Amino acid sequence: MKYPIFIILILILGYQCIAQEASIAPISIDFVNWKSTKNNRTVIIPTPIKPHFTKHIKNTKELPSSYDLRTENLVSPVKDQANCGACWMFTSMASIESNWLLNGYG
Repeated sequence: MKYPIFIILILILGYQCIAQEASIAPISIDFVNWKSTKNNRTVIIPTPIKPHFTKHIKNTKELPSSYDLRTENLVSPVKDQANCGACWMFTSMASIESNWLLNGYG
């Protein structure tokens, strides 16, 4: 029973590898010039590839001069973490709760 499952797993993983289309990002000319110089130990190293961004979002809406979640009633009440040392968890949950309040789940 182990061998058929193993073979099926190998076939699925092999198909996943060949199903993806390979794409190569264009090489950055700045990086090629930096590599070709004799003393390329500078502090600023250019990126080896030129990132290709296909989607550009134009922001046509003007932002307000101030934005305060307290005035929008989107802040959850303060919770006492005592001495458990999980302040990161409390801040993460507060962020999630504010997002839920904004989307009407609270």
